[in-house]
Amino acid sequence: MRIDLFRMERTQCLYENEVEYNLSESGVRPLRLEELLEGEDRAGFLVPRLEISGVDGSPELCERIAQFHGVAAHR
Repeated sequence: MRIDLFRMERTQCLYENEVEYNLSESGVRPLRLEELLEGEDRAGFLVPRLEISGVDGSPELCERIAQFHGVAAHR
C-alpha cells in the first residue's frame, strides 16, 4: 500500500525549530495554575466560590418536552 506524503506535517517537521513562534504546534504543555496567575493576586482569585444556578427553562418549554416524551410536566 502506498501512502501519500502528508505535506503539511512534513513542512512543520522541517521548519518547526527555525521559527520564532511555532503556531502550528499541537503538543502544547498545559500551564499550572501558578504559571497562569503569575504576578496576579492568587489568593483573591481562589476565594470566590464558583456556582452554577439551576436552569430549568420556561414552563412552556418544560410542558413541550414532557408532551414529546408522553409524560406529565412537573416543576
